[in-house]
Amino acid sequence: LLQFFYKCGLINCINSALQRDPEDLNIRAADMWSFGIMLWELNTREVPFSDLQPMECGMKIALEGLRVQIPPGISRNMSRLMNICLNEDPGRRPNFDQIIPILEKMSQ
Repeated sequence: LLQFFYKCGLINCINSALQRDPEDLNIRAADMWSFGIMLWELNTREVPFSDLQPMECGMKIALEGLRVQIPPGISRNMSRLMNICLNEDPGRRPNFDQIIPILEKMSQ
């Protein structure tokens, strides 16, 4: 894919994350982001950005900072959990070992 973008002169148009070696990418942080989105979907019973076409959605997320909003009425603990899972800084997102105790406490 990178070779294609390079040959077409589009190499400057792609996200720098795509130019990294896969070993350098923080896959666990991406998984935690996905988990946060899943929590949002379960709590709202909605699909995020369902009013947008997939390409438009991706562009707005990447270029305009479009993010899901945690609606009122969700418990404080769940809101906090979603916020830490959806942290803008991937390095500040917890790993799953860190959220298991939070989930266990919430289930009591």
